[in-house]
Amino acid sequence: MIDCEAEGFPPPRLTWRKAEGSVPESYKPISSSSHLHVFENGSLTILDVGEHDAGFYLCQASNGIGSGLSKVISLTVHGEHSYKSSIAKPPV
Repeated sequence: MIDCEAEGFPPPRLTWRKAEGSVPESYKPISSSSHLHVFENGSLTILDVGEHDAGFYLCQASNGIGSGLSKVISLTVHGEHSYKSSIAKPPV
Protein backbone atom coordinates (compact mmCIF):
# COMPACT_ATOMS: atom_id res chain seq x y z
CA MET A 1 0.00 0.00 0.00
CA ILE A 2 1.26 3.45 -0.93
CA ASP A 3 -0.15 6.28 1.16
CA CYS A 4 -0.89 9.80 -0.01
CA GLU A 5 -2.16 12.38 2.47
CA ALA A 6 -3.06 16.05 2.32
CA GLU A 7 -5.02 18.43 4.52
CA GLY A 8 -6.86 21.61 3.66
CA PHE A 9 -10.16 23.43 3.59
CA PRO A 10 -12.12 22.50 1.72
CA PRO A 11 -10.72 18.96 2.03
CA PRO A 12 -8.55 18.13 -1.01
CA ARG A 13 -9.37 15.44 -3.53
CA LEU A 14 -6.52 12.94 -3.95
CA THR A 15 -5.83 11.32 -7.31
CA TRP A 16 -3.16 8.96 -8.63
CA ARG A 17 -1.48 8.86 -12.04
CA LYS A 18 1.18 6.57 -13.54
CA ALA A 19 3.89 7.64 -15.98
CA GLU A 20 3.35 6.16 -19.43
CA GLY A 21 7.05 5.61 -20.05
CA SER A 22 10.23 5.09 -18.09
CA VAL A 23 10.58 8.80 -17.28
CA PRO A 24 8.23 10.97 -15.19
CA GLU A 25 6.84 13.15 -17.99
CA SER A 26 3.46 12.02 -19.28
CA TYR A 27 1.02 10.53 -16.79
CA LYS A 28 -2.29 8.76 -17.24
CA PRO A 29 -4.97 8.61 -14.52
CA ILE A 30 -5.29 5.50 -12.37
CA SER A 31 -8.76 4.26 -11.55
CA SER A 32 -9.69 1.35 -9.33
CA SER A 33 -9.76 -2.07 -10.98
CA SER A 34 -9.17 -5.68 -9.99
CA HIS A 35 -5.41 -4.96 -10.07
CA LEU A 36 -5.23 -1.43 -8.65
CA HIS A 37 -7.37 0.09 -5.94
CA VAL A 38 -7.48 3.75 -4.94
CA PHE A 39 -9.03 4.22 -1.50
CA GLU A 40 -11.06 7.27 -0.42
CA ASN A 41 -8.22 8.27 1.96
CA GLY A 42 -5.77 8.50 -0.96
CA SER A 43 -3.94 5.20 -0.46
CA LEU A 44 -3.08 3.11 -3.52
CA THR A 45 -2.90 -0.68 -3.42
CA ILE A 46 -1.42 -2.79 -6.22
CA LEU A 47 -2.42 -6.46 -6.15
CA ASP A 48 -0.20 -9.16 -7.66
CA VAL A 49 2.66 -6.72 -8.27
CA GLY A 50 4.64 -7.49 -11.41
CA GLU A 51 7.47 -5.89 -13.34
CA HIS A 52 4.90 -4.04 -15.49
CA ASP A 53 3.92 -2.09 -12.35
CA ALA A 54 7.38 -0.55 -11.99
CA GLY A 55 7.68 3.12 -12.82
CA PHE A 56 6.76 6.57 -11.62
CA TYR A 57 3.53 7.29 -9.77
CA LEU A 58 2.15 10.76 -9.11
CA CYS A 59 -0.20 11.61 -6.24
CA GLN A 60 -2.05 14.90 -6.67
CA ALA A 61 -4.04 16.81 -4.05
CA SER A 62 -6.37 19.58 -5.13
CA ASN A 63 -9.26 21.43 -3.52
CA GLY A 64 -9.82 24.10 -6.16
CA ILE A 65 -7.92 26.73 -4.21
CA GLY A 66 -4.40 27.47 -5.36
CA SER A 67 -2.33 25.20 -7.56
CA GLY A 68 -2.58 22.05 -5.44
CA LEU A 69 0.20 19.73 -4.34
CA SER A 70 1.80 16.71 -5.96
CA LYS A 71 4.46 14.14 -5.16
CA VAL A 72 6.20 11.64 -7.45
CA ILE A 73 7.39 8.26 -6.24
CA SER A 74 9.40 5.63 -8.08
CA LEU A 75 8.33 2.01 -7.69
CA THR A 76 10.99 -0.60 -8.40
CA VAL A 77 10.02 -4.25 -8.79
CA HIS A 78 12.97 -6.60 -8.38
CA GLY A 79 11.20 -9.65 -9.75
CA GLU A 80 7.83 -11.27 -9.93
CA HIS A 81 6.73 -13.67 -7.26
CA SER A 82 6.34 -17.16 -8.66
CA TYR A 83 5.88 -20.57 -7.19
CA LYS A 84 5.10 -24.07 -8.33
CA SER A 85 2.33 -26.03 -6.80
CA SER A 86 2.47 -29.79 -6.90
CA ILE A 87 0.69 -32.58 -5.16
CA ALA A 88 2.88 -35.41 -3.99
CA LYS A 89 1.58 -38.86 -4.83
CA PRO A 90 1.80 -41.44 -2.07
CA PRO A 91 4.23 -44.30 -2.74
CA VAL A 92 2.68 -47.38 -4.34
